[in-house]
Amino acid sequence: MHVLAPVRTLLARRPLLYWLVIALLAAVVANIAASKLRAVDDARRSWGESMHVWIATTGARAGEPVLAERRSLPRAVVPDGAVGEDPAGAVAVQRLMPGEIVTAADVGDGPLALLPDDWQGVAFAADDTTIRVAVGDSVAVVADGVVVVSNGVVLSSAERSVTVGVPAADAPAAALAARSQTAALTLRRP
Repeated sequence: MHVLAPVRTLLARRPLLYWLVIALLAAVVANIAASKLRAVDDARRSWGESMHVWIATTGARAGEPVLAERRSLPRAVVPDGAVGEDPAGAVAVQRLMPGEIVTAADVGDGPLALLPDDWQGVAFAADDTTIRVAVGDSVAVVADGVVVVSNGVVLSSAERSVTVGVPAADAPAAALAARSQTAALTLRRP
């Protein structure tokens, strides 16, 4: 004979007892759920005060527009420089991953935001033989077999031209190579 058979028979003959058991089980489950919710609230309070920040909703490479949504997070997990205003219209200065808190170091106002201080932009002619680059790519500029700029960053890329940010000290040589159309861009690791 099955162990639960007498219990089922007892509960079937006494419906009041059946419903008391159901109510008791429901009370136990409700108590467990309430204690878990209290534990979550206690943990949330232990993190301290919350603040509103902007979280990247999609990934963005350098030079791409930043899409973000506003969320409330504990102040303890918010990095210094977190953006408090809506970054709509701003461009990423460096790669942003989805879910990342947007900081002032991540965004800027247009392609010049990609340039460090004391850098300049130099335009290079592009044709079918020019390597295809995207905004934010790291490049070197080579002219007549000599590296003219070892660390540049692409500011814009169009069908017939590429604008590269270069250190100010390298800008005259890069501009000369661009003007004489002897320059070639090479991709490099950042």
